[in-house]
Amino acid sequence: MKNTILKKIFEFLEKTAGEKTPLKWKIINDFDSINGDDLVFDDNLDLFQSSAVKLPNNLTVIGYLDIRVTDIKELPDNLTVHGQLLITGLEIDSIPNNLKASSIYAKGTSLSEKYSYKEIADMIKEKGGKFKLLSI
Repeated sequence: MKNTILKKIFEFLEKTAGEKTPLKWKIINDFDSINGDDLVFDDNLDLFQSSAVKLPNNLTVIGYLDIRVTDIKELPDNLTVHGQLLITGLEIDSIPNNLKASSIYAKGTSLSEKYSYKEIADMIKEKGGKFKLLSI
């Protein structure tokens, strides 16, 4: 009920004031409504301890992306994070295509438990990605 009311409020604000529905709310509550206009997020995207379960392909976050303590199990293809990508403690066990981040903090992930630093770094590069700092 609460999400339905909020969705109607966001739709009203979008129609009357030109205000976009927040991407964080869409990721958590209305994933199917995410469109191309939402895919460049010009700020930090903090989903820490949220009920998010997935992220859209082709997402670019100009700040940091924190998805720790969520139920996200895989990263989307073509994810670009200009700041820190915080995935510590998640059950992520694979690298998506074209993952790009300034720094990736992956300690305690399924990846860091199965693979060495070199193996993870090589996987990122082999799939077209790049990073400046990787912490496992």
